[in-house]
Amino acid sequence: MAGLASDRLTNEEHFLFQTLFRKALGSEQVDSGCSGIDRGLAEGLSRTLGLPASTNSIREIRNADCLLVIGTDPAETHPIIKNEIHLAIRHRRAQLVVLGLRDIGLTRATQISPLSHPSILLLARPGTEASVLNAIVQIILKKGLENTGFIRERTEGFEALNKSTARQDLGTLSEETRKEA
Repeated sequence: MAGLASDRLTNEEHFLFQTLFRKALGSEQVDSGCSGIDRGLAEGLSRTLGLPASTNSIREIRNADCLLVIGTDPAETHPIIKNEIHLAIRHRRAQLVVLGLRDIGLTRATQISPLSHPSILLLARPGTEASVLNAIVQIILKKGLENTGFIRERTEGFEALNKSTARQDLGTLSEETRKEA
């Protein structure tokens, strides 16, 4: 018997989960989705989004115009989310951006019609996904592409994020994250 805990659990909830499996059920096979290579990404997402995972509901995915998939293949790990992504691509012609170590099957879903946007694949070195996201934020802010109304109404700590990303050199971030072929 083994247990796999959600990334969204608090430290206290993780402790209770581990205690249940180790002491009550006698199993040392306990893990969370936030291990190994994903740890840096999870820490970066926690700092910027408050959670080490998506902040949207599953239902919102099908209504998105653009989807960013980071470090995972939903076809392998989250089949329901994969279906919602397919719905967004087919019905809304959503743009799919994949950031990770490898191409995933979802990128082929954008090739179903010449009217669909082609997917964008951003290959990065392991553990540098947060740096890629910082570079994207920096470019959005430099070009004035941010939605200031949304930021003002629905976010916290935007000024700190703006200052933090402005200090980073895009050339250095590019070299740091570039995956060798």
